[in-house]
Amino acid sequence: MQGGNLMSLVDTMITSRQNEVVKRARALARGKDISGAAVMCVEGIRLLEEALIEGVRFDTVFVSPKIEATERGARLRQDLLLSGNPVLEATDDVLESISDAAGDQGAVGLAYKRRWKPDELFPGDRTPLVVLTWGVQDPGNLGTIMRTADAVGVTGLIATARSACPYNTKCIRATMGSIFRLPLLEIEEDLAAIRLIKEHETRLIGTALVDNYRHVDVKYNRPVAIVFGGEGGGVPEHVLNKCIQTVRIPIRRGVESLNVATAAAVILYEAARQRDFKGMV
Repeated sequence: MQGGNLMSLVDTMITSRQNEVVKRARALARGKDISGAAVMCVEGIRLLEEALIEGVRFDTVFVSPKIEATERGARLRQDLLLSGNPVLEATDDVLESISDAAGDQGAVGLAYKRRWKPDELFPGDRTPLVVLTWGVQDPGNLGTIMRTADAVGVTGLIATARSACPYNTKCIRATMGSIFRLPLLEIEEDLAAIRLIKEHETRLIGTALVDNYRHVDVKYNRPVAIVFGGEGGGVPEHVLNKCIQTVRIPIRRGVESLNVATAAAVILYEAARQRDFKGMV
């Protein structure tokens, strides 16, 4: 297909910030109704590239003249059009009104969320390794945990309602594309999440600052789910009471506890080591 034909696929340029589609994108970018929406706001060239690679479909993609500033951006625009996704031209000013990241790179899309089924987090052909987040309120931390979980081959992540929304734009950016691959469930009630884990005959391991067991003292090469708590209070007592075991990461006396995303990386890589780094390169 020639470039001229590609241009014919693009609608008339949007110049108003008050366009209804633009207002919808702006609301999602600012975190309004993101959990209940069928789409998530994906900002910037890198994330849009990742979404296309993973076969994600878009409700709408906005591009501005800035996307043509680099060869990479121009190629992305063409790939979006060739993939049949709805692409709308907009001014730089309109994209800047949606988000700073979109305005800087000239690209933002409303991508359809994948609706994962519980059984996909507990696959029959792999030993389940599931992450449960309870009260991880910083979306950057949650996104980093998701990226690490994807890197080590975690079979899925469950975020309770007390955690940040995984579809927050800051969280999506921190995942660096893992949001499109990692099986993910949002479960309102933490005890319902625990019931789901136990229904799939998976051992629940808690994390705490003080415990007799170090994170290297337990076995992760069987079906396990590991719960990580919030930045302030950690995993609450009523959740720890449901765990078959609780572990701590050794640190020097007098040093503050590790950031939750860092702690998750330490423990998840120990789990991967015990699983012989299967599937990793």
